[in-house]
Amino acid sequence: MKKLITAAIFLLLGSMAFAEPIESGPRDPSRMRIWKSTNPTASVAPPTEYAGSSYLHQIIVSSPSASHTSTGTVVEVWGSTTGPVIHRVQLSTITYAGQTPYRWTYDTYLSSALWVVRSSETGTGINDGSAQIVFKEGPIRDFRLWQSSAFLPIDIATHVITAGPVLLHKVSVLNKGTGVGDYLRIFNSNPASAGDVANQIARINISSGSVFREYDFNVMLSSGLSVVGSSTTGTAADIQVFYKKNPPRDWEWWLPYFASGTVTTAQVLDGRGVFGGVLQSSGTTLSRSTSLTVFDDAGGGNNEIAEFSGAYFDFDDTPFDVHVTSGISVTATGDGQWTIRYRRLR
Repeated sequence: MKKLITAAIFLLLGSMAFAEPIESGPRDPSRMRIWKSTNPTASVAPPTEYAGSSYLHQIIVSSPSASHTSTGTVVEVWGSTTGPVIHRVQLSTITYAGQTPYRWTYDTYLSSALWVVRSSETGTGINDGSAQIVFKEGPIRDFRLWQSSAFLPIDIATHVITAGPVLLHKVSVLNKGTGVGDYLRIFNSNPASAGDVANQIARINISSGSVFREYDFNVMLSSGLSVVGSSTTGTAADIQVFYKKNPPRDWEWWLPYFASGTVTTAQVLDGRGVFGGVLQSSGTTLSRSTSLTVFDDAGGGNNEIAEFSGAYFDFDDTPFDVHVTSGISVTATGDGQWTIRYRRLR
């Protein structure tokens, strides 16, 4: 009898072993995020309804149009048949020179419907281009949902996004300005002013020489979120800000520290913590003459843990998550605009 029981146990264990899922095998559809996709056709206002209330995940510029202007062809997502325009993405090859295909991520909710206008341009050697809208219809569950500003033309005005506390997720540069030295300042304040240096957390290049991209932050701002531009002439840049006011406690967030230009020694953190990387968007070319050095030392000068130089990168490009025991301090040279991300540990 014992032999039969033992044999049965071995058979059971054997069957359980063979029942384990393989890494590349089929997955349970109920545990997958399965999206829908649509490729909107050329149209004019009023917008065309492609779906009901939807979770907008991404707009993928898979085949940019050959256009004579950077704003010749665009995709717009509207809040209703009469507006406002909630999201707008450029499709021109002039816009995306050397950067295609490009994927814009939104993760926002369209409570009314997915209303879309895709403008087109006619002329010699011009084609319409193509963009895919990736979404999920209906009520959503277990999705991380962000709030967003509408796309903002950035001039010298102060744009108050929201009062704090607020988690700044990212800033998307959707269309460059035509000014040579245009930039965007981001503030932990409500409202902001161009002279509020103590509360500035970032400066992003949005000039004619900048790049289209998303700058990921995931930093907590206690007072509020405001942005101020510098453009006084020409066409203003378009940006969009993604955030979450009063985020759930289990969402990941960091604290920001801003350093600009030449810095002899600046203390970011005193004591134990985590260094979470650096964001830089001055437009400065790759050069050791513009660099930032980070130390595991509240006083500076000892225990170097990283050195950065370059034109455009954010925290996704520099995911450090490095434990520090003494603190964090930085030194910098050149004209870089650096946002350092960190956490305190008890």
